Amino acid sequence: MYYYHVYNLFEATYEYKQGNQVAAIIHMDRVDPSQFRLSYKPLLSLFYFTLKWKLLAAEEVRDAAYNLSDSLDYERYNREFVDSY
Repeated sequence: MYYYHVYNLFEATYEYKQGNQVAAIIHMDRVDPSQFRLSYKPLLSLFYFTLKWKLLAAEEVRDAAYNLSDSLDYERYNREFVDSY
């Protein structure tokens, strides 16, 4: 079941980057971040919340993405990454 959620997250990302927001939202609705495996959960959740923020423009989702980027402490996945995604 884990792969189903990851697949839909990546499919939503692809559709978003192609400019197809409707398809991206449909795929995002199929993603349950609680199903991400523990070892990858923080990083996948960062992508999930970042994409969800870009699609829905919800401030609380952006804050969740910011908090994850701060806690991950990866130079590449900082707040600028979240803003420019």
